[in-house]
Amino acid sequence: MSVEQAPVQRADFDQVMVPNYSPAAFIPVRGEGSRVWDQSGRELIDFAGGIAVNALGHCHPALVKALTDQANTLWHVSNVFTNEPALRLAHKLVDATFASPFNFQAIEHGADVVITSATKYLNGHSDVIAGAVAGSTSLVEEVSRLMRLWGQAIDPHAAWLIDRGMRTLGVRMERHNANGLAVASWAETQAGISRVHYPGLPSHPDHGYAKKVLQGFGGMVGLELKGGVRAAERLLKRLKMIAHAPSLAGVETLVSEPRLTSHKSIGAEGRAKIGIPDGFLRLSCGLEDAEDIIADLEQALRSEK
Repeated sequence: MSVEQAPVQRADFDQVMVPNYSPAAFIPVRGEGSRVWDQSGRELIDFAGGIAVNALGHCHPALVKALTDQANTLWHVSNVFTNEPALRLAHKLVDATFASPFNFQAIEHGADVVITSATKYLNGHSDVIAGAVAGSTSLVEEVSRLMRLWGQAIDPHAAWLIDRGMRTLGVRMERHNANGLAVASWAETQAGISRVHYPGLPSHPDHGYAKKVLQGFGGMVGLELKGGVRAAERLLKRLKMIAHAPSLAGVETLVSEPRLTSHKSIGAEGRAKIGIPDGFLRLSCGLEDAEDIIADLEQALRSEK
């Protein structure tokens, strides 16, 4: 699937970085996390805390206005992949790790550059650290040049591990997709869970758009527990099969608390502003039987009573 794009007028900056935190990879985080760099690598806009800082005067006024107007709203790919004049001025860079290339081909939907953590679904076995980038030849050549200059090339064994993982990407993603949907559907019926974030659910605000652009909804599920931090801590202690660990997208099911890992630095108030309240758990559904994943969650929730 492809989209028609209006002629692009480049300004004096290079790219809009669309950071990624959501149970669905194709939904970027809120505007507070958006940043814009110029071609020299100088940061022009940082929306940390909702405040635009640094050299705004060097950035195209239309883009500054477009981003500052959106500082307290959620940036969706459906917003970024449009012909809004301000957004046409910048390269669109998308982190598609959570969706995986199997479920979402961002370039076909208007992205200029796609990055993914090869550590996650591409490798799929939690035993390598690597990344991948895709895009036009000119942009990827620059990445290759900097990689040679800075020395981040992966070693041959790591490359072999990723090659091994990619050979089973399709069959693994089918299972991740099925387990994610099964767990999310079950979680919606539980009294101890106040909200479930999963684009495969009709209740998700972006479900209609997700059906159009995704081949599957992935294995990442966001759970908001009633009772906040204490409820989350009790549940995590009572899990038997699911491991409490910060990684994701492996063959095993993992769960983590963003308040202690990826979003620890911004504090409870900052997390609440971007939709990550205390009591939020990020669940990465692995390849076990869905019934076993659900049974472990169910017994841990039941112990809460």
